[in-house]
Amino acid sequence: MNNDKQRIAAVRQLEALGYRYEGDKWVPASPSAVAGPRSLMTAECDAIHGVLVQRADALEGCIEGFEEEREFAAITETIEA
Repeated sequence: MNNDKQRIAAVRQLEALGYRYEGDKWVPASPSAVAGPRSLMTAECDAIHGVLVQRADALEGCIEGFEEEREFAAITETIEA
C-alpha cells in the first residue's frame, strides 16, 4: 500500500514538473522543457528518485530494529520530501 502512495506521489510530481506519460515513457509536456540546465537537473533527480524507490521496495517489510529499518525510514523520508 505504501508503494502505491509513493508511485502516485511520483506521478503527481512528474506532472507538476511539466511531464506527461506518452506511449511507454515520460516526456516533457512542451518543447521548451527539453532545453537548459533545469531539464538536466530534473532528469538526474528523476533517476535518483527511481533508485530510491527501488531500494525502498526491496527493504519494505524489513525486520524491526535492524539496520535495514533505519535505512528504509531514511529513504522514505527523502522520497516524501
